[in-house]
Amino acid sequence: MPRRSSAKVTGVCGEGSGLGNLVIRYRENGALHREKVGRKSDALALYQKRKSEIRAGAKLPENMRRASIRFGQLAEDIRATAKCTTGARATSNRA
Repeated sequence: MPRRSSAKVTGVCGEGSGLGNLVIRYRENGALHREKVGRKSDALALYQKRKSEIRAGAKLPENMRRASIRFGQLAEDIRATAKCTTGARATSNRA
């Protein structure tokens, strides 16, 4: 009778031909992360831990740690820059 293989688990895959070379793969804010782990039980536990950390927000993305720029402030900066850069060209072209 053929040996029954274990069920496939999302995020855990084997690497190479040797046993004990498992890799967990998960995405955090669109970035793919891979970590090497030894045994399958350790890989399953670490994968669940990483996914729960992401859900809890333990590893926040960099853009959430700093203050955001308001749209009004951004629009004022663009107007000031446009006024400085296009004002000189507009007067020199008309003269």
